[in-house]
Amino acid sequence: MKIARAREATSLAVPAGTFQVETWTVAQEGGPIATYQFESPSPHRLVRWSIDTGEGGVLLRSTRLAYWKLNAPGGEKYLKELGLPVPAR
Repeated sequence: MKIARAREATSLAVPAGTFQVETWTVAQEGGPIATYQFESPSPHRLVRWSIDTGEGGVLLRSTRLAYWKLNAPGGEKYLKELGLPVPAR
């Protein structure tokens, strides 16, 4: 396996905004090559990822919440804020 980091951060625009990102590439011998782009400053969110097989994803939205306090009834509203489906009860 070979892991490489780009020398410099670059600017990347995704639906969640524009970020300074560091790009990491992970290549498995005889396998897929994956690219991960992490926000350079803290909190180092994963902004975009892709695999040469065609899979990938981008950061759509983000919020900072104390998730350990949100597991009671009513916490579902935060899923809606992020555009995520609310599970049926």
